[in-house]
Amino acid sequence: MLTIRCEQMTALAEEMFVARLVRDIQTQFAEYVPSLEDAFLREQLRAGLSRGREYRLTWKSSLGTFAILQTIMGRGFDDEPTIRSILTHPRLPPDRRIDLLVAGAAPATWENAIRCADARAGNP
Repeated sequence: MLTIRCEQMTALAEEMFVARLVRDIQTQFAEYVPSLEDAFLREQLRAGLSRGREYRLTWKSSLGTFAILQTIMGRGFDDEPTIRSILTHPRLPPDRRIDLLVAGAAPATWENAIRCADARAGNP
């Protein structure tokens, strides 16, 4: 009889979630990730999930949104001061913060977030 441990189920669930995010990003945001390999996208999305958990995000919807944002904009997009202040707001439930961020951040905030990500990556 085959026994699957809890850790294995958790890892499998995570990989299935990442696979779904890869499909989502390739279909809904294809213009932002043209011709990127699946393996690269998976790596970037996993890093985004990890980073999102540092902000205490737990819902799949909020984690997925954060991971996709980080994959599209670049690691370090959350170094942007307005974005950082929303993601760390002490009076907002963590999983509600991402909704506020997506709905309320001004275009200039997103442009600055891309610059923050570029700076972290060493791009001028």
